[in-house]
Amino acid sequence: METMELRLVSDDDRRSLYEMGNGGTWKVCKYLEFKTDSIVGNHLHKKKDELFLLVLGQGEFKVGEETFVRNAPFSFLVSRGTYHSFKLTAGSRLICLASELHDPNDDHR
Repeated sequence: METMELRLVSDDDRRSLYEMGNGGTWKVCKYLEFKTDSIVGNHLHKKKDELFLLVLGQGEFKVGEETFVRNAPFSFLVSRGTYHSFKLTAGSRLICLASELHDPNDDHR
């Protein structure tokens, strides 16, 4: 069995962001725990695709020109070059599979 380190890559008053990966099709898996009602995203990535899975809670999601409200469980794909913004309720849990590792220079507002 292959194991991977779960790394804390960002932590603030809104949420904690963890990632792990093995360099395969999806290079990283991120797990987010929302501490307060929070808006995250408000950007697009030129270098990576992201697959999201809301496993607990509720959110309002803006992906490209589309806006939708969903309860967990719910999953959706955000292709590179697509603007995305999420408003999640406190206590929500979100998993993100990404085709590239976290690069703060690839968050384009």
